[in-house]
Amino acid sequence: MLTYTTTVANETGIHLRPAGEVADALLLLDCKVTIMKNGRAYDAKSIMMITSANLKYGQEVELICDGPEEEKAMALIKHLIESQES
Repeated sequence: MLTYTTTVANETGIHLRPAGEVADALLLLDCKVTIMKNGRAYDAKSIMMITSANLKYGQEVELICDGPEEEKAMALIKHLIESQES
């Protein structure tokens, strides 16, 4: 299991398009991917869960990946959260 704490870097927060792209890519990987925000867990393989997390600029989140492809999954989810691209 990998865990990583980071901050949302995009000034507009995490919106639908990038959340959808990452959720789709994560679905292909064999591991569980969770975003923890304020003590609540969100399934990062679900676009609806990512968007319902309402991730805004500057918020701290914990990323958790557990499974055979956890390193690939962590790289994808870190890119989503730490990217400054819209």
